[in-house]
Formats: sequence, structure tokens, C-alpha cells
Amino acid sequence: MDFWEPWHYWVIFALVLVGLEALTPSFLFGAIAVAAFAAAAATLLGLSLTGQLLVFAGASLLTVALLRPLVLRYFSRASGEAPEDPMAALLEAEAEVVVALDGERGAGRVKARGTTWNARSYNREPIAAGERVRVLAAEGLTLLVAPIEKENN
Repeated sequence: MDFWEPWHYWVIFALVLVGLEALTPSFLFGAIAVAAFAAAAATLLGLSLTGQLLVFAGASLLTVALLRPLVLRYFSRASGEAPEDPMAALLEAEAEVVVALDGERGAGRVKARGTTWNARSYNREPIAAGERVRVLAAEGLTLLVAPIEKENN
């Protein structure tokens, strides 16, 4: 009996893939590492090399197609990543009118989240500079805003 058995090679291959995953956190190498561990288990169950390769190929397909999207979705939600569309992050944000919004043309500028944007009044009413508004929608790079109702206390 040799010191190196087939399952050793699969485990070493899986550990190399885990190391690559640590360098490129995309869970692609991690998913394939799971498949390599499955092939190592198949070796311990006595499957031939062909059987091991079939287990590895099948497990690779399953982990990349099914497990990887779940893991990526979990970690992107847990890390609080911004939405893919940067404009979506501005919806419902408060802004300050820096150039008055003309009721007729609707044109003006607002400052939202540290950036100045072209803006139009959502309901085509004029809004004076200095007013606080809420972003309701976006058309291209122009924000559609409405005044924030002041509470009566």
C-alpha cells in the first residue's frame, strides 16, 4: 500500500482550491472545492477513477449552478451592498434644493447624498432654493422630487 492514496490527491486539490478562493472571494473555487471533497469521499467509498471523475463533474455542476448563487446572495445581503442601480439608492432620499425648481420648465438642481443632481418638481410646482425635498423617481440622470411636508407641532 502506497503512502499516497487517491483520496489524498482529491483533498490536496480541494485545499488548493480553498486557498484560491481566499485570494478571489467569488465562491467559484470554493464551489469546485466542495466537489473535490465529494470526489474524495467517493474514493473512500471504493469508486473507480471514472466514478470519482463523474462525482467530481456532477458535484461541480451542482455546486456552481445551485449552491454558489445562494451563497453569493446571502453574503451580498449580509454585507449591505448597495443596489446594483446607483439611482435606486437615491429613491426616497432627502435632498436640498440648491437651484430653485421652476414650475414651468421644472428645471433646477438638488443636492442628495453629497452630489448635486439635475432635478424637476414631480408635480410641476415651483420649489424655492433651500427647501428640503424627497426624491420620488428618476428619469435618466434627472431626479423627480417633491417638497417634504413640514409637521405642525
